[in-house]
Amino acid sequence: MGYLLHIVRTSDWQQAEESPITKEEVVQLVEADSELEWSAPDYVEIKVESEKSIRYSVKGQVLIKWRGVPWFWWHQGEISCKNPNEDQIAKLIRMADILKAHVIGDEDERYTLRRSFWGREKIEIRKP
Repeated sequence: MGYLLHIVRTSDWQQAEESPITKEEVVQLVEADSELEWSAPDYVEIKVESEKSIRYSVKGQVLIKWRGVPWFWWHQGEISCKNPNEDQIAKLIRMADILKAHVIGDEDERYTLRRSFWGREKIEIRKP
């Protein structure tokens, strides 16, 4: 199944539509960030070990590529990412800051970035 992180403006990610991130805001975010771009197809193609490709439909969702790969999607007032690594989590947090939103996990934990005295970024997770 997988674990999702959500960029939302509400305290509960399941209620994102109550204070949605609009498509216009996402368009501005993508246009202002050279690492982001729109993904044209309405599916994600994943290669499995035998070199065979499997297509997963994502109709109704808008895919956003980061560094050329469709990692994020905007749907129902939120931006999400499935099973993100540390770099993707940091990018989600930066995107949320621009959108005046926050990053929440499926279990309602919150993700933030902190800088150390030497300037290194560290992801902090606050459990509910």
